[in-house]
Amino acid sequence: MILARALCLVLLFACCCASTAFAQEALMPVDHYPPWKLADGESEVAGIDIQLARALLEKVGLAPKCLRMPWKRCLAAMEDGEADIMNGVLWSPDRAAYLHFLEPPYKNRTVKALYVRKGGGVVLGRFGDLRGLTIGTTLGAKYFQRFDEDRALKKDAVKCDQINVRKLAAGHIDCFIATEETGDYLIRKEGLGELIVKAAFRHEEPTKVYFVISRKSPLMERIPELSRALRRMVEAGEVDRIIGEYLRGL
Repeated sequence: MILARALCLVLLFACCCASTAFAQEALMPVDHYPPWKLADGESEVAGIDIQLARALLEKVGLAPKCLRMPWKRCLAAMEDGEADIMNGVLWSPDRAAYLHFLEPPYKNRTVKALYVRKGGGVVLGRFGDLRGLTIGTTLGAKYFQRFDEDRALKKDAVKCDQINVRKLAAGHIDCFIATEETGDYLIRKEGLGELIVKAAFRHEEPTKVYFVISRKSPLMERIPELSRALRRMVEAGEVDRIIGEYLRGL
C-alpha cells in the first residue's frame, strides 16, 4: 500500500499543477489540539496548524488530506510511512530517527502552563510544588526537559488535553499541564473559567516547533522545495500573520 501510494505521488509530482484545485494530497495525521488543531466531532478539521499546512503545501502544488487520530498514533503513522507530513512537532533524538525536521522552525517560543481547581488547595509556585500531585498529561507529548525527564512526578497520561480539563473539573487529578493557548481555549470552550485557573508556576523558554516529513514518504524528495517555501513564509511574516489572525478571532 505504501509503495503504491509512493509511486502515485511520484508520478503526480512530475506533472504537479500549481492550482490547488488539482493539487495532489499529502497525508497529514491530525490530533485534537486546540486552537492549533481542531479535530473533534464531525465538523471539518480546522485550526492554526491546519491553516499553516494548507498555506505551505499550496505553494508547492499540494494539499493536506487530514487523518484524525490521537497524538501518539500520529507519530506512529509518520514512523510507519502511513502519512507524509505533520506540524506542531518538537525535536528529539528518537523522533529524528524517523522524521525529517523541515527548516526553519515556524515557531520559536512556547509557554507550558499548569492549571488547578480554584480554591482546591493546590498551590503551584515553583517546580518542586509538583511533587506528590497527580498531573494530567497527554500521551506522547513533550513539555520541557526537566518535566519530561523527572520520573518521580506522578503523570496521568490521556489521549487529549480536553480529557484533562474535564478530569480536573471533576477532581480526578490535582492539575494538568498544557501549552498555554490550548489550555486557555479549552477552559473557555468548556465554560470552566470560574472553576479552573492557571497556577503561578509556568515554564517559558525558546522552543523550536517544526513541520516534519516522514522519512518513508516520497515528500523526502521535495525537502529543498518545501524548505524554501517555508522560509519565505517565515521571513515574510506570513506565519505570524496566520497565527495572530486566528488567535484574535477566538
